Amino acid sequence: MARQTPTTTRRKGRFLLPIAAALLSAAASATITVPAQTKESISKVTPMRSDEMSVVIKPHGSLEVKADMKTGDHLIFLWTSSAPMKMDMHGEKPDDGDRFTRYWMQSDMRTAQGAFTAPFDGHHGWYWRNRTDGEVTLKIRTQGFYEKLYIPK
Repeated sequence: MARQTPTTTRRKGRFLLPIAAALLSAAASATITVPAQTKESISKVTPMRSDEMSVVIKPHGSLEVKADMKTGDHLIFLWTSSAPMKMDMHGEKPDDGDRFTRYWMQSDMRTAQGAFTAPFDGHHGWYWRNRTDGEVTLKIRTQGFYEKLYIPK
């Protein structure tokens, strides 16, 4: 795939990137579907909890953090790092071998936050890769309905 260089257009004293303008237009017209809010979708069996973790990742090292969740459990998260990281958010069903479901993957990230709802029972979380020559400190805060937050062995 050929790499495109964005062009700049001047309009009324402002510089606009056509690609960014198209993305903003698409986002504004996107429809978000929210399921009906009922007792069944609101109440949770899994107890509410919160966790904080701070981990140092060695140069060119990696880290994985998981949360055990049931279908429909919610996890609100915020993570920050002291240098850009590659991040992969994914989930695995128990006893499903090496198969996983990828939700979000991005490079050169220093922070992310969001609200995740487990689409199936299993282990859901993140994998970070430190591509720098120095140590990176990663801080994670979570809150919601999940069984535990842990670093797999």
